[in-house]
Amino acid sequence: MTRIANVAAVAVVVAVVAAAGVDAIRGHPRRPARALRPAAAALAKAGIGGTLYYVDEACRLRALRLPSLLAAAAPRVRACSVAVAPQRLSSASWSLWRPGERLAAFCRRGRGLVRAERGPTLPFIVGCAPAWSHSGALTLVRHGSVVQFVPHGRAEVVLPAQGIREVTWLGSRLVVLEGDRLVVFDGARPSAQRAMRSRSAVDRLRASPRGRWVAVRAGRSVLVLDERLRVRRRLAALAVAWSPDERELAIARGARILVERGGRVVATIPLAARDLAWR
Repeated sequence: MTRIANVAAVAVVVAVVAAAGVDAIRGHPRRPARALRPAAAALAKAGIGGTLYYVDEACRLRALRLPSLLAAAAPRVRACSVAVAPQRLSSASWSLWRPGERLAAFCRRGRGLVRAERGPTLPFIVGCAPAWSHSGALTLVRHGSVVQFVPHGRAEVVLPAQGIREVTWLGSRLVVLEGDRLVVFDGARPSAQRAMRSRSAVDRLRASPRGRWVAVRAGRSVLVLDERLRVRRRLAALAVAWSPDERELAIARGARILVERGGRVVATIPLAARDLAWR
């Protein structure tokens, strides 16, 4: 009986301590790591929100809530380049996962794969360079052509060109990296093109959320172009990402992520990133 009483007493103490811990947590909001607090304060002062996804130095996808810079849920992806879907799932889309999940697409061994925060990994056909349209369709480059998957339906070839390496969606238009040339397509008709004269590799093609800007990496620089493919900025960076309203720009540079508004840095996040997405 004495042993039972002691066990019960210990259980009560544990319960009291746990309750006190819960009360302490409720009374003291969570805070980001000390190194991130100045950046969180600057982001809050500037009124910047959303979720910033970044690929760390070990090629793992991470997510941070803005402005707090607290960790957020992210699909478990191990890839150095990741395409994060612009919208969360609706109740009628991609029935493998629950509504409200965020999808991320990536390439592994020449095949496109998709994951959410929870649930299975969906392997697609052979193809790489995934990109999401604003309607939630996923495109992949397969044998130099662009193949599209809609949430409910079969795969279809939307651009049967040859030699395409990467693609992004500029609103409803496709922008493709064809060899070392950028081309904007209205349907199947080219409407703008630009030769990328660079001694370094050209890759990491991205478009802004509202379709005003295109970014492409050339060596250690990222070029920002308008919808007519005219160069507007050249940034020393590994990757860039626009906020959903396009007011801010995140720039991965060295061991920092700079957040700009109107060309002025408003916050510096001390994290290294290989790729970025802002949702």
